[in-house]
Amino acid sequence: MRKTIQTMDGAVFVAGKSKECTNSSCTHCGKHYYATGVLKYSLPYSTYGLDVLAFIGWQHEHEHQQLVEIQRSLNQRGVEINESNVGKLYRQFLALLGGTIAHTQEKLAATAIEHGGLIKRKAEGRGQKAEGRKRYKPCPLWAKN
Repeated sequence: MRKTIQTMDGAVFVAGKSKECTNSSCTHCGKHYYATGVLKYSLPYSTYGLDVLAFIGWQHEHEHQQLVEIQRSLNQRGVEINESNVGKLYRQFLALLGGTIAHTQEKLAATAIEHGGLIKRKAEGRGQKAEGRKRYKPCPLWAKN
């Protein structure tokens, strides 16, 4: 795998050799394995660095910038990117972030078991019964002691 990736600090050329299992008695015979060193800088099939991906996610989630604003900001910083690629990278950011949710939920469930459960706030009515849904006030979940 050889590619040039655009990072916030400029273009970087990365190369790595992927390997293929050639052991015919192995259940993974023919499977390709990526060079993990390359994946430290960018996702497979992407020519943008993980720092660009993180920048896009941060700007959209925390600074509440629109994709076109993020595109302009990146272009001004020397990263050549169009709005559709900003959107694609933002979706990849969300997918990576989603991968951490399962781990977080597992930790929350373990904490709940350790402390004997969770306490949620009661639902508010406000016309939500007609739709068959309860409306909860946003609040953190607290473990019982």
